[in-house]
Amino acid sequence: MSDHPLVGAVVGVLGRSVSVAVAVPILAGFASGYFGNPRNNMEAKGWYTNLKKSSLTPPSWVFPVAWTSLYGLMGYASHLFAKAILQSPPSLATSHLAQLGMGLYAGQLALNLAWTPLFFGAHNVGGALVDMAVLIPTVAACISVFNRVNTGAGNLLLPYLAWISFASYLNYKIWVSNPTIKNTKRN
Repeated sequence: MSDHPLVGAVVGVLGRSVSVAVAVPILAGFASGYFGNPRNNMEAKGWYTNLKKSSLTPPSWVFPVAWTSLYGLMGYASHLFAKAILQSPPSLATSHLAQLGMGLYAGQLALNLAWTPLFFGAHNVGGALVDMAVLIPTVAACISVFNRVNTGAGNLLLPYLAWISFASYLNYKIWVSNPTIKNTKRN
């Protein structure tokens, strides 16, 4: 397990309860999407609708379906990782992997959840793009660490990595196609 009590507690909960592991990112994603716009979601949709976007932008109904699925996979991956840590013989290496894996998992989730308030809430398309530029290598590192403990856990994050890479492209296309939003702040 881990010498760090918080990491040990998180690994214990996620490793023993698949429902908690899956529910945490799904509920956090819902909260970020709902509360990420400090005004109201209709205003964000109106603002977003008027932006110039890539021709590859999927229809709006795809996003909640994709994100709910990806958050579920993310949660299940954390469960498999934590369960494998719990089943490993105690060692300094296991403790290090638990801390690193859970740190990367928490970090990527925080970066992921920050994107919606940046993009839709603050209309900070450039800031959201920077968030994605940090998120992608963080997820890649998380996959690498998860794979060292449980290959299935790491592999479950591959669709997520592909989706955020695509989402980064969409974010970039909005940023370059809408020059007036680059230097404006939301009122």
